[in-house]
Amino acid sequence: MELRDYLQILWGRRWLILLCTAVVAGAALAFSLRMTPIYEGEAVVFVGPRQLERDDAAGALQELNFSQQYIASYAEILKSRPLAQSVVEDVNTNLSAKELADRITTRVVPDTRLVEVSVESTSSTLAAQYANALVETFVEDQEKNFGVSASILEPALEPTEPVRPRTTVNSLIGGVLGIMLGVGLAFLLDQLDTTVKSKEDVARIFAPYPVLAAIPWGPFGKDRSLFIEDSPNSPQAESIRMLRTNIQFYSVDAPVNRVLVTSTFPAEGKSTLAANLAAGLAAAGSKVMLVEADLRRPVMGDYLLDSFQGAGLTDVITGQVTLAQALRPTAIPNLSVLTAGKIPPNPSELLGSARMADLLDQADTMADILVLDTPPALPVTDAAALGPQTDGVVLVVRAGETDWVKAKEVIQNFERLEVRVLGIAVNFIERPSDSSYYYNYSYTTKGKGKKIKKETTTDLDEYVISNAPAPTTSYGRERPSEPTSAHPMTHRTPSGAPTEAQPEQPTSDENLSFKERLRRTSHRG
Repeated sequence: MELRDYLQILWGRRWLILLCTAVVAGAALAFSLRMTPIYEGEAVVFVGPRQLERDDAAGALQELNFSQQYIASYAEILKSRPLAQSVVEDVNTNLSAKELADRITTRVVPDTRLVEVSVESTSSTLAAQYANALVETFVEDQEKNFGVSASILEPALEPTEPVRPRTTVNSLIGGVLGIMLGVGLAFLLDQLDTTVKSKEDVARIFAPYPVLAAIPWGPFGKDRSLFIEDSPNSPQAESIRMLRTNIQFYSVDAPVNRVLVTSTFPAEGKSTLAANLAAGLAAAGSKVMLVEADLRRPVMGDYLLDSFQGAGLTDVITGQVTLAQALRPTAIPNLSVLTAGKIPPNPSELLGSARMADLLDQADTMADILVLDTPPALPVTDAAALGPQTDGVVLVVRAGETDWVKAKEVIQNFERLEVRVLGIAVNFIERPSDSSYYYNYSYTTKGKGKKIKKETTTDLDEYVISNAPAPTTSYGRERPSEPTSAHPMTHRTPSGAPTEAQPEQPTSDENLSFKERLRRTSHRG
């Protein structure tokens, strides 16, 4: 992993880090505020040699060296219980001699004869009284019993600030510990979290399979599901065009006329992507048939046919109607849809049957490209049953939701079946790293300020469409030989004879909104 990856982990879990910092720092602050303040009285004692005769220079030098060598002993005497007992009697406190001795600390100043004495108390006044009484008793005791010269260099003053708790310092230390805890938890959760987060995650985890498109978070509700039509200039629509172009790239060496769209689990946006992909392919000039092979939770009627419920795929497979009768036009030119029909008790068996294979062969004669929307591939085997009859699979994953371990299991299942996986489409990207790619195709006419929306195909789209080879042999299945059309926009009639696509004549519906055209088309169907 690179530094950018670590920073992305920290940024993605920044709220966890902030929460840990706030909790630990707040706990340290609350604990400090609840503590009883401790004050410290400090005094300094000078310890010198004993009094000698004026002409006894050698004795004075010897005593000086002796006292210097044993200066640490005087520091220990200051903490002794007998001395503390004398202080207790002088100050008249409720503390015992042992309790007072435990509150006394001493420190010898290096290379000097000075001893610093500190006594702690919950009262600032008592702290100073304890310290002064202690050093006064020590000076008297040393001069009286041991003949050592000692004097008080600095008496204790009443402290104005407590030495404990150090509220500010404790809060800062708590904040630092909280940051460390949050960072540690962020990396731990990242290691335990097996969901994909970004386009870069997908490219790294699913290599060598490419990322066909990264669709940013957008209006995925039922009212705005078909954003390729409703919002043709949006980043979501441009992502679908990128997906369309990448899929068409595969047609250079091996034809992709049947595209299966599936996901790992439900609620990952595969039906929305399938509908928009079909609309995007139709907008590029291909004659597209959207086959709703999700026989468990069909939704394509809501997307394209204004909640149409009628004969569909299951009815054609069982022979109740013909494909031409069940096929419904949509408000989008060049796009027709075959809905699921009645929900059967055995979807997997129907999709893997010979009749389904015959239906797809017949559909090939009626459209250039088939887009098949199937149920999620891991809970049920419908996609696996239908996969060998297609030219390639687009696996849809949802950023922040899809478990990449399970998604790789889906890919491995397709590989065992020798089904071609075209790549991965990532849904619900929060902040696409390549957001600068998306362009706004609307422009303003000079002088009037009137906006005119215009959807065009990219140069890459035109290159792939105009240079796509005629279908020959697909990956994992044999396609019947067909006459090669002179142009990729040549359409096939139900009888199989190619006819040159004619420019669509303008109708009175062209000025209507997509929703109005959808309703009119549904009524006509």
